[in-house]
Amino acid sequence: MGHSNSKKDQKAGRIIGIVLLVLGMILTTVLVYIISTAQSVPRILIAGPSIGFLGLAMSIFPGGNLSYKEINKAGSKKGVRLLWSVAPNAHKTIWIVSGIIGLITSFKILLDQGF
Repeated sequence: MGHSNSKKDQKAGRIIGIVLLVLGMILTTVLVYIISTAQSVPRILIAGPSIGFLGLAMSIFPGGNLSYKEINKAGSKKGVRLLWSVAPNAHKTIWIVSGIIGLITSFKILLDQGF
């Protein structure tokens, strides 16, 4: 019964999470490819695993009950602050830990490749 608005009321955190997950996967793929063929690595690529892990966490733990329209209406910076402010502390903690795990993964990849 309440499913008729499900498309319209998608949680912003989940949508952002899926976008970050895809972006993280792309950056990580490029990072692994460049590491195997180049002498140096662009810094943005190091963030790939971190963005991917954060995206996965946000898609599972989307934070508050805000819709994507509400976040978009607030603007990018205010929208992110709004999402952060309404998210439960457990979700915030999982987001932070996921980002840290992603950074550790990035540095492990770099160390394993001799960078």
